[in-house]
Amino acid sequence: MKKPQHSSFLFCGLAAALAVMLGASGAKATPYASSITNNGSGTMSFYLNESGGNVTITYEDGSTNANYNGVATGTNLASGAYTFDLGSHTSYSISVYKLGAGTPTLINQSPAFTPRGIGVNQNSSSPYFGRVYASGSSAGGILAMNPDMSFVFGTNAATAVRAAGVTWANNGFSPYRLFVGPDDFLLVGDASHTGGSGLNDGVWRIDPNVTSNQLFLGPQGYTPGLNAGVHGTIGSKPIIIGNPQNGPVTLMDIDMDFPAANGYNSILVYTNISLTNLPYENAPAFEGPAVGLSGFSSTTLGGNSYPGLQIGPNGYVYGSTYRNNLALPNLQIYTFDPVAGTFVQIWNSYYNNNTADYFVNSTDGQGTVDIAVAPDGRYVVGVDIVNRFTICPLTNGIPNVANLFNNTPTSGSGNTRGVAFDAADNLYLSSSGIGLCQSWTLGVTTTATTTGNASGSTGFSVVFPATSISVVAATNFASQGGSDGNFQNAVPIPGLFTITRTNANGDYTSPETVNFSLTGTATNGVYTVSPAGITPAGAHNSVVLPPGVISTNITIIPTTNNVPRLQTTVILTVLGGPAYSVTQPNSDTVYIQNTSTNQLVVSAGAPTMYKAFSNDFASATITRLGDTNAPAYTIQASDFAYAGTAVSGVDFSPAQAVTFNPGDLAQAAKIAPLSNGVPPVDTIDPFYYGNRSVTLTLNPDSGYISAAGNSTLLTLIDNAEQPNPVLFTDPLTDPNDASHWNITYGTGDEANFPSNYKVEFGYDLTANNPESALNGLIGLPPNGATNALRVTCNQNFNPGAEGAVNVYYTSRAFSGNYAVRFNMNVIESSGLYPVAGPIFGINHNGTESNWWYENGPFPTTETFSSDGVWYFVQSPPGGSQGFGATDDYIEFVGNGLPPNTGWIQQALASAGTYTNVFKNVIFSAPGGFAGGTPCNNSTVGSNPQDNNWADVELKQVNKIVTLSIDKTPIFVYTNTSPFTNGYLMLGYSCPIGGTGGQYIANPEAAAYYSNLRVVGLSVPNITSITDSVTGNQNNVTIQFSSTDGDDTAASFALQSTTALKSTGTSGFADVASATITQIVTNNGAELFQATTSATNTALFYRIRHK
Repeated sequence: MKKPQHSSFLFCGLAAALAVMLGASGAKATPYASSITNNGSGTMSFYLNESGGNVTITYEDGSTNANYNGVATGTNLASGAYTFDLGSHTSYSISVYKLGAGTPTLINQSPAFTPRGIGVNQNSSSPYFGRVYASGSSAGGILAMNPDMSFVFGTNAATAVRAAGVTWANNGFSPYRLFVGPDDFLLVGDASHTGGSGLNDGVWRIDPNVTSNQLFLGPQGYTPGLNAGVHGTIGSKPIIIGNPQNGPVTLMDIDMDFPAANGYNSILVYTNISLTNLPYENAPAFEGPAVGLSGFSSTTLGGNSYPGLQIGPNGYVYGSTYRNNLALPNLQIYTFDPVAGTFVQIWNSYYNNNTADYFVNSTDGQGTVDIAVAPDGRYVVGVDIVNRFTICPLTNGIPNVANLFNNTPTSGSGNTRGVAFDAADNLYLSSSGIGLCQSWTLGVTTTATTTGNASGSTGFSVVFPATSISVVAATNFASQGGSDGNFQNAVPIPGLFTITRTNANGDYTSPETVNFSLTGTATNGVYTVSPAGITPAGAHNSVVLPPGVISTNITIIPTTNNVPRLQTTVILTVLGGPAYSVTQPNSDTVYIQNTSTNQLVVSAGAPTMYKAFSNDFASATITRLGDTNAPAYTIQASDFAYAGTAVSGVDFSPAQAVTFNPGDLAQAAKIAPLSNGVPPVDTIDPFYYGNRSVTLTLNPDSGYISAAGNSTLLTLIDNAEQPNPVLFTDPLTDPNDASHWNITYGTGDEANFPSNYKVEFGYDLTANNPESALNGLIGLPPNGATNALRVTCNQNFNPGAEGAVNVYYTSRAFSGNYAVRFNMNVIESSGLYPVAGPIFGINHNGTESNWWYENGPFPTTETFSSDGVWYFVQSPPGGSQGFGATDDYIEFVGNGLPPNTGWIQQALASAGTYTNVFKNVIFSAPGGFAGGTPCNNSTVGSNPQDNNWADVELKQVNKIVTLSIDKTPIFVYTNTSPFTNGYLMLGYSCPIGGTGGQYIANPEAAAYYSNLRVVGLSVPNITSITDSVTGNQNNVTIQFSSTDGDDTAASFALQSTTALKSTGTSGFADVASATITQIVTNNGAELFQATTSATNTALFYRIRHK
């Protein structure tokens, strides 16, 4: 190992070095002119990063350009490229003014690609000033973007990307995060090893036009870097301090795999790096704190450490780590002594005795994946994995958390990858989930001025108003007064907003007109406003602060009309103005308590219940409007009335009495399934009655109002099936059944784990099985069989690898219209971060390894292909402690082409959508959601619970493939792929690997399959046709039946033709005027009726299944 060389540069002081690095960038602006170039013959070009600005170009003699005088010309310009003539002038300034919206707002988006790191050129004297760079995880290099987010070198990712001569691994971590240095060159970190390659790890120096490279920090590769004691994988932006064109510089990064004194994910500092001694291959001069989990490498975390690093203009070092579970503070701030090489933490984002974190989003607990500090030191911004900014003002480099706020993202699709500021305090986001990069403004009113000469830009400054405006709800609770509708002598309790102006110069001698909006759930008529002239629920209001007055109040006065409502809100948001900037808090809320007479409103809570489970239920949510502090009262069971095809006491047990106590907002009235008056038992082949409806109505009674028609529709889903032709059946009880099946296994580590799976035909489900001590016991399937097929993979190994096992029934292929049905019991692992679950599909050739890797090391030398239409169901629902697959239900379609592109992710669904379908009283697997997937708790964990079997159906009708579980459709896919016939597949998948093994399931985790059958689905059967007069209309009425219990009237169309044809073209066309209705039956038969106007022409009719 080479000894570190210490640089005298550091001893001059870090803050002074940063002044050189940051240049003369000014304060917060939104639109500005940048990327100024001389196109020849005195024509200058520049870019505007944002639309809506007014542009004034002023020459050195004070004259203005006729096309850009900011008043009559050059106004409200769109973002993009512009030109002007320099003529005989020698210098100029380009000023851009725009009235800010007052809130963060999306500016522009890049064309589509899958980005990783992002950076912006902040060097105001550079021709590349304002240029944006992003690394492409699969595009093959770096993509340069103009300030308006258009590509510099092409029109799409394929033509815009440049590799700069580096053979990137393109595995999601090569290239990874990047930083634009003071000399315009890019510093690009590589974490190839995290993605399974390890060939390029280090830091690369790339020229501004992305044509050439130098290895900046070597040696190249993960293993050579570790062996030399220099580096592992570069997880953060690699930040250089100083300009390498002027002498030695210092490099700082967070290394995810270097075994530093403080562990993995530590800050490493390399000093005395010159352009003449590249690649730099000396050991770190200083090893700083572990910002992330010190005991977990990048492969252990599956790349989910997401270390963020930034150096503020005052020299503070800001580090972040992605810890939803608060194992570490998501944001940490350090001072750095460049002489001693010591870091001292001076602030972190913990609060409430380390039980909460300012930089973990309070909405859903998502932590920070990257950070950026504004070049003027005004803000630190964290971005979470679902594209939200946490924006916090800085006071002397320390977050002012009282004014912290979040934006509303354009999409909540993760994963976010990076965040950066430009010189004007605009924000830039890279997101592989959205599949592009975005630019955002903070919404401030400013004038940004870029100066230049014939060679390009020479400087940049910003002028913004000295006055800033904020608002707080000084009294955030208001009430109608009175009680339970009695407003005699009642006095409403007002709410109060206080609008305050702050002038940086202490000058309050002029009046200030402040613009604001009043929004929220409270509409005009719910409240009045003081002072007069302000419109309740008005989008544009204003108030004047007279000279000498710093603040004023906006009073919200509730009305006392007896109209029952929920608690309503009034939100005052300060809007931008020409003479002030909006600062935080820019918005606050007053809550209005309604004290009117109680009114109860009925809506569907859990709208369905499945007849297989005696502990299932459907529920009506009863919401109380009006005074929630009214005295207690009880809704008697007799207050509920029922209608519909289901019979109370026969098909369901009626709801019991419900009591509202003071403070209660809502209660649930539950009904439970019955089978001929008794609780149902999940047995095979019960008699089919069809789904039955329950209309629950709440009648009025003393103590509350219930309006006429206060009802909701609930459904009892029949677990039985209509009789269909059986094409194939296998109870999956035979231990010798393997001869009919072909097993394939795919893994991210073929060398070490070539067969880490178990497929056990006829697995004994009783206590007689010696494996029951390890795997636990599950309940018997609905057919009562004591044996089943058990499938699992990737268990109980450390290290482990992601992968999946496919079990194909290859003795018969299926095509046309058919349904595959089976019972399934999914057992979740008792491990800390288990992410696994069943996979199953149709239309396979029986030889492929259909699987995918969500995250973790994957060898790029592996090749595989994929086919068919197949599905994954995740256990635990919603993931575990921030770890999980892309979503809980995933639909895949094979593409049949190697290498390593062996699946197309067709659709996603969240367990959160189905928590009222797969209720946690039935399916007990713990996770981010309570219920939502048909998965069960561990059979050997500390709290084993009853588990249940689910009914799964994969149905193909006229090339429409539907996945239903317990008769609830999850995905409906119009199959445009070539995979329309083939073998069925059952299996199990573990999509995330990790060296620590924490994503790998314990032995009990598995999918059990039973009672497999395939049935044919016939075409609709016409049972009668009549041509008769109905009223004044002569109609054709056609009745027909279906054997598919999922069909509704919308599943069909009536078609007609004047003549039958023997050629390939049928001649039939849809009858647009036809109406199709479903006929209610008492025996479960699916009967429909099509009606259309008769004509004087002989016609042939048929029913088309859509």
